[in-house]
Amino acid sequence: MRVISVLNFKGGIGKTSVSVNLADALRRQGKICIIIDADRQSNATTTLLGQRTEPSLRDFFTTPKIKLSEVIYETGREGLYIIPSDTNLDHVSTHFSNFPRAYYKMRDGVRELEAQDIDYIFIDHAGTYTKLMGSLLESSQEMIIPCVLEPYSVIGLRDLFDKLNLELEGYELKNSGIIPYNIDMSKAITGVYLGQLKEQFGDLILAAVRTDTAVMYAQSKKQTVFEYEKAQHIKSKAASDFSYLAQVILNQEAVTV
Repeated sequence: MRVISVLNFKGGIGKTSVSVNLADALRRQGKICIIIDADRQSNATTTLLGQRTEPSLRDFFTTPKIKLSEVIYETGREGLYIIPSDTNLDHVSTHFSNFPRAYYKMRDGVRELEAQDIDYIFIDHAGTYTKLMGSLLESSQEMIIPCVLEPYSVIGLRDLFDKLNLELEGYELKNSGIIPYNIDMSKAITGVYLGQLKEQFGDLILAAVRTDTAVMYAQSKKQTVFEYEKAQHIKSKAASDFSYLAQVILNQEAVTV
């Protein structure tokens, strides 16, 4: 079982889209996936469940008797499950200050799931570092980083790695790659930014996901991009890219930052 954090310290960068669509691509290849929605905006939750529900991730951390298995919900898609978020998720970090042992509850819960037939757990993080993020990162084995191509992308990623090294001192989190997300290769500057990333991070740069309005429309209909592609009888560039990216994830060996 691989536990992968999907993170970037910027909002609107594609973390939820990557988490949801990559998990859906993998489950279509026979894998069993769980998404942990760790963002109070709850976009992954509403996409896959249609609405927020309880008990949620917050309840798991703040209620001692709740087990992780009690907050895992079926999404109506074979092999794809979710642990939902809610708007009060920020309270978890405060709870850790009063109950320090709760910080490691997810780590222990994930270990209990290892005996079950689960292939991937994706943690869809918010864009700001909190104690909750730290707890979930220390429950992870790996991370993948969606990254838009824009000025100072390299600096932003370096800052992210420096922050993680500082906050997670003593904990090894492997980097399974950087995903150039929502890229438009028709623009000459895109190739420049992509070249800068590859120069700095080399083999950590994974297959890119091209810009595609189908992703936005799919979210508005509470669908994955694959479901939207099928329902609308279209060919989605993003769906094709996520399928390829899923194969990359299946075949890779995680490398250390």
